[in-house]
Amino acid sequence: MVVSIIGLLASIVVVSLGGARRGGRDAKAMAELRQIQTALELCYNEAPPGAYPNFAGSDDTWVDIVAGTPITCADQTFMDPVPTTAGVNPYQWNDYNDPQKYGLRVNLEQSGCFTVTDVGLIETDSICL
Repeated sequence: MVVSIIGLLASIVVVSLGGARRGGRDAKAMAELRQIQTALELCYNEAPPGAYPNFAGSDDTWVDIVAGTPITCADQTFMDPVPTTAGVNPYQWNDYNDPQKYGLRVNLEQSGCFTVTDVGLIETDSICL
């Protein structure tokens, strides 16, 4: 009897930790996108000619950041490798076909789409489209 009660309580605790784990992965994803944002700003400000790097294949569409991709400008590396996921969903990049702009986003497990841009915009939508 005691063993079954302990088993029941343990299963309740394990189930309730699922939300905390998802929240932890979401927090990690948001922090990593901000770190990528910082590396991009350092690259823009410290390496001439004052343009953001282009992750291959973007051209004004959202593309997944490829594993192992560094952020490099004028032979200076500002982040290597760039994180690509905090769990379930990949990080995505868009250069808006303009060397003066960028966007980073991820579909969070609990909060929807989290986006940061070159103008510092941080927003959340229901889902990344």
